[in-house]
Amino acid sequence: QIVRYVVYGLTNKEIAFQMSLAAGSVAEYLSDVYARLDMSDTGSGVQHSNRTRLSSFFGDFFEADS
Repeated sequence: QIVRYVVYGLTNKEIAFQMSLAAGSVAEYLSDVYARLDMSDTGSGVQHSNRTRLSSFFGDFFEADS
């Protein structure tokens, strides 16, 4: 859900509010996602999701978690 909010353009603070999390928790989670996908920042993640569709973006992350 966090990555989907990023794709929609929400800031970490807005995501944290929507999900009742601390903004720092959102930032840590996103850093982990980007590291697993070998991306450096939010822009890279959004570009990747636009190229491969959002479902593939989530699939890549969860396969790396296994």
